[in-house]
Amino acid sequence: MQSALRAGTVVDQAWSVDEVKDALARPKKLLADLSNPKNTSSTEGRFDLAYTAAHGYLQMALRMKGYRTTTEKGHRAVLFELIPELVPGAAGSQEILAQAHTLRNQLHPPPPAAKTGNTRRYGHNSPR
Repeated sequence: MQSALRAGTVVDQAWSVDEVKDALARPKKLLADLSNPKNTSSTEGRFDLAYTAAHGYLQMALRMKGYRTTTEKGHRAVLFELIPELVPGAAGSQEILAQAHTLRNQLHPPPPAAKTGNTRRYGHNSPR
């Protein structure tokens, strides 16, 4: 955790019980949807549900320790690197979640970086 703080990929962040309860409700719903026998989602859709739920739980584990990731590129990977500190006993899941993260990025690549120059609010050039 200390190396992530020094690197600036994790910052201090206070939390409240209500915030954690609310934030944990989403991954719980996602997992309920995933385990619903009537769920006819595609394999990719089911993967997204499971990955997003895991990410949500790790975010809250980090928040409950008084930190949050930054919004910089790689903020999700930081959570997976911190699994041994966030969820003792779950370090064995670190590799599989890192592989899931790679797969997620292949399924949902980030948008191309915005071009620099005469761009306005929505990142495109438009006449005044």
